[in-house]
Amino acid sequence: PWLEAYGKVAQAGEAQRFERYHEPTRRWYDVFVRRVDNADPPRVAIVFSDITLRKQAEADLRANEERQAFLLNLTDALRPISDANLIQATTARMVAEHLGADRAMYVEVEGELGSERGTLRGQYVRRGAAGEQVVPFPEHYTYGQFGQHTMAARYRGEPLVVSDVQTDPAYSAEERAAWAQFGVRAAIVATLPKGGRLVAEFGVHST
Repeated sequence: PWLEAYGKVAQAGEAQRFERYHEPTRRWYDVFVRRVDNADPPRVAIVFSDITLRKQAEADLRANEERQAFLLNLTDALRPISDANLIQATTARMVAEHLGADRAMYVEVEGELGSERGTLRGQYVRRGAAGEQVVPFPEHYTYGQFGQHTMAARYRGEPLVVSDVQTDPAYSAEERAAWAQFGVRAAIVATLPKGGRLVAEFGVHST
């Protein structure tokens, strides 16, 4: 595409200006191209301006605006609700839809480190296309089967971020199978520790 743009300027003689992402350098450029007068064969002069920082700032601004709009919509949806279970279910649905996730869920956690048990209080599961099914998480489950090595960080309030559990070397084959049983390939989990215990989590999953 870059060479095609230069060729058009060389042949037609009309200067061009455009913005384009360059994959090899992973940078955005503002490009000005003009034909060199009286050059034979036709030649062009090109000026590149690196505008990556501006593009990143624009993307950050758009993302922040989208996030603020979502939070406003979420607040409006929850304001008239007094039932805790309905608040959790509504939040799970809206977060999953906003992020394009396959599942979102709120979990209350009981037990000490090494013997944690989760109880679902609100779960949203995306409806799949024809023939596709996203399996709901069970109402009760134990944590150790999904990666005991993650628990210490969760007790510190650190989010769990798994880009691909099937390729993450920190997970055993048994732990990967436990995630796969419920169609989870990637996950982000926000944790809530209190008084040295992990009391609740909110997670989003992707197949």
